[in-house]
Amino acid sequence: MSESSTTVFDEQCERLLTLARVDGCPVALNELTERLRPSVRQFALQMMKGTRGMKLDFADESLAVVFAPYNVFEKRGGERREPRIFGFDWQEGNFEGWCSKVLSNYCASQQRKKSEVQSLPEVFDVADTEPLDWLRLHELFDDESLNLVTSWPPVDRLMLLCLSGMMVKIGQPLWLEFIEQAEADLGFELPHPFPVRLILDSDDPSSRMSIVAALLGRLTNTLSVQWKRKKHLLRELAIIQQYDPTQS
Repeated sequence: MSESSTTVFDEQCERLLTLARVDGCPVALNELTERLRPSVRQFALQMMKGTRGMKLDFADESLAVVFAPYNVFEKRGGERREPRIFGFDWQEGNFEGWCSKVLSNYCASQQRKKSEVQSLPEVFDVADTEPLDWLRLHELFDDESLNLVTSWPPVDRLMLLCLSGMMVKIGQPLWLEFIEQAEADLGFELPHPFPVRLILDSDDPSSRMSIVAALLGRLTNTLSVQWKRKKHLLRELAIIQQYDPTQS
């Protein structure tokens, strides 16, 4: 479906949202995501101000913003997490208005965060900056590490690299191959470019979890379990062994 041919929130979307929200059906949520993807991207492109690159970046992030789990507080049940789309009530408003408000609030939130961030010289003494470089993010993986990473299953590979933040250590041509291999296993296309900036702006695996889960079509809890089971693979990398005292 082209972005110019957007899907309104129709009866089929209502049915899928009900199945996902009431019955907890992940298949229905994935189908709903695909049906609404062109509309969400179009809303994002229309509302974002700035260069074409900024508009496209925001359009790539928009789907994760609309569908990613967020904290919901219930008087009796306490805090829980559910996809943000569950907060939309088609009987009380149109999807375009609701989606635009969600994206607008996200933009405002991101802008506030940027205005609150201090520069490194103001936060750290120059003499204390070296420990911050433990992952050496300016360096790509060596051949030995690349061979090890390449041996991992395609979807696990994306998960581990994105959650750990080490996707920046893969060269662009090979990273594109990793994405294509993961898409073949997943059976659907990932946003391009991938990962979206929303992942890069997150600080640690826990803050990236819901975003990566939404992009990979997984439940957050499921991805969290997979992360705990698979993250030991990262310890085999030379860069981790070098800085992990338990490996010496």
